Amino acid sequence: MSKEETAETVEEDEEKPAEAEKPKKKPAEAEKPKKKPAEAEKPKRRESRPKRTMSRDRNIIYIGKKPLMSYALAALLQFNAGSDEIIIKARGRSISTAVDVAEVIRRRLYADMVTVKDIAIDTEILGEEQRNVSTIDIVLVKK
Repeated sequence: MSKEETAETVEEDEEKPAEAEKPKKKPAEAEKPKKKPAEAEKPKRRESRPKRTMSRDRNIIYIGKKPLMSYALAALLQFNAGSDEIIIKARGRSISTAVDVAEVIRRRLYADMVTVKDIAIDTEILGEEQRNVSTIDIVLVKK
C-alpha cells in the first residue's frame, strides 16, 4: 500500500464515526406535539337509563348459574333492608334452584317468619326456533 491509499482509508474511517454520531430525527415524532394528560380524550358517557322507582323491581331476585346460597343471601339482605315481599324468578333449568332458594329462606334463614304468598308458572316462546321455556315466579312474604 502506498501512503496515498492509507491516507484515504484513514480519512474514510474518520468520516464514518462523524456521520454515525448525528442524531436521526423521526419526522412523525418531531412534528406532532405531545398531548397533556388533561387534554387526553375522555371516554364517552353512556346514555343514562331511566331511574328505577322504589317499586317491586327492587324486590326481584333473578336465579341464574351462581351457587344457591348467593341467592338466599340476596333475599336475606332484601328482607333485612325492610322489604316485606320478594319475588324469586327463574326459567328453564334454573327453576329447581329457585325452588331450593325459596325453601332455604322459608325453612332455615327465616324459620316461621316467611311464607309463600303465590307461585306462578308460565311458558315463554324464545328465539327464532320458537322453543318453549318454562318460567316460575315465587312470591315470599315476611309475616
